[in-house]
Amino acid sequence: MQLNIKTVCSGANHNLLLTKSGQILSWGSNIHGECGHDPNHNDKLFKPLVIYSADISNNLVTQIECGDNFSGFVTESGSVFAFGDNSEGQLGVGMDELREMVEPTRVNLNYDETIKQVSFGYRHMLLLSRRGDVYGAGSNQDHQLGLGSQINSAQRKVSSPIKIQALGDLNIKLVVAGGFSAVLTHEGEIYVWSEGEFGSFNSP
Repeated sequence: MQLNIKTVCSGANHNLLLTKSGQILSWGSNIHGECGHDPNHNDKLFKPLVIYSADISNNLVTQIECGDNFSGFVTESGSVFAFGDNSEGQLGVGMDELREMVEPTRVNLNYDETIKQVSFGYRHMLLLSRRGDVYGAGSNQDHQLGLGSQINSAQRKVSSPIKIQALGDLNIKLVVAGGFSAVLTHEGEIYVWSEGEFGSFNSP
């Protein structure tokens, strides 16, 4: 199969690629539906398979992203769709009771909020809006959402994205989620938060 590839990303045990024609293909572990296929039929994909979804075919995809065991994409209109493991609310779809989702599902944001870039970490996501606001959803076990006193300190997960107020005065260029979180500003400054070897920061 000859593919004209635009970009590729990798999670813990799976991969996505985006073709220049707008198709998304996936392969690797699909135990949680992170490849966008029913794990009851295929829990491992040994070659790239097309993810068939109206949300892909009806939109121009501008970014694909892989987290640990979940995946997603951003469309030209600024919508975000996610699928795979949702055990910590990391898909941002607002449904705690669903531990995984196979079909790409729209992230639960206000319809007037448009997203230009996302980053998926171990079990959380960060989203950067076109107006420069940063949102977080998923596990907050190690304060990786950077919400500080915005939520109860005992709240360990957030299933719908919440705007990180501590970043409100910064001119954010890029968000990065891994085991912890970081942002890069247009002025070249980096802000980090979460728990690490040398300390803990519950907000940027």
